[in-house]
Amino acid sequence: MQDPINPYAAPAAVEMHPKAAEWLGTPSPSLGRVANGLGLIRSGGILAIAAVALLVGGNIAGQQRLITFDVFKMLLIVFFGMVIIGGILNLVGKVLCLSTPQETGAQGWIYTSVGTEVISLGIQLTSLFVPLPPTAVQLQGLLNIVAAVTFILFLRRLGLFIGRTDLAQRAVMLLVLGAVMFGVVVLFIVLNEPGRNGPLPAGYIGLLVVLVVLAVWVVKYLSLLADMKSAILTGR
Repeated sequence: MQDPINPYAAPAAVEMHPKAAEWLGTPSPSLGRVANGLGLIRSGGILAIAAVALLVGGNIAGQQRLITFDVFKMLLIVFFGMVIIGGILNLVGKVLCLSTPQETGAQGWIYTSVGTEVISLGIQLTSLFVPLPPTAVQLQGLLNIVAAVTFILFLRRLGLFIGRTDLAQRAVMLLVLGAVMFGVVVLFIVLNEPGRNGPLPAGYIGLLVVLVVLAVWVVKYLSLLADMKSAILTGR
C-alpha cells in the first residue's frame, strides 16, 4: 500500500502472514538463506548478460577486423567461463532458496524449479560425452521453461507471504511477458517457414519484438530479485 502523502514511499506490508511478521521482525536463518540465494541468482543473471554482451561485441569487432582471431578465441574462453560461473551462481542460489519455510506455501514451487533445472543440467552434461536424440534437446527446453515458470511462481508466493502484494503482482507480470515472448517466437517460426520470402519478412519483425520484450523481462526480473531480497532482509 502506498503512502497517500508520499506516493514514492516504499509499499507497506499488507496482510502479512503471522509467521512472516515474526520472522521478519527478528533475524531468521532460513529467510536469510533465501535472501542470500536471491542475491546469488541475481548476480548470476547479471554475469550471463555481461557474457552475452561480450560475445556480441567481440563478434562485431571481429567482423570489422578490429581484433584478431586469436583475441576473439580468448574472448570465447572468457565468455564460456562467465556463462559457467553464472550458471553455478544461479543453481547455488536456488538451492539456498530450498530453505524457504513451509509456512510460505512456496516450497513446492522452488523444489520443482530446482529439480527440473538439475535434470536439465544433467541432460546438457550428458550431451557433451554421449550423442543424444533430438527429443532429449526438446525435453531439456521444456524442463528449462518449467524451471523458470515455477521459480517465478515461487517469487509470487513469497511476496504474498511477506505481505508485499506489489512484488507478487510484478511476478505475475513476468509470467505474462514470458507468455507474450513464447507466442511471438511461435509466430516467428511459422512466418519463417521454407518458401516464405520477402524484403522484410514479418517473422523478423517478430524477432525484434521478442528481443525488446526479452530486454524488458530481464530488467524487471533482476529488479524483482533485488527488491524481494531487500524486503526479506528489512521486513518492508
